[in-house]
Amino acid sequence: MGAKLLFYIYKKKGTLMSDIPVFFLHGLAYAGLLFLVSAG
Repeated sequence: MGAKLLFYIYKKKGTLMSDIPVFFLHGLAYAGLLFLVSAG
């Protein structure tokens, strides 16, 4: 799933301005998921 997300972001790569927030949000979501899994 992570590879698919990375590929989607890479494919969607239009402007850096729109890519950075998307990448950041995905990073946050992934970190949150890891935190929940390790905490639970």
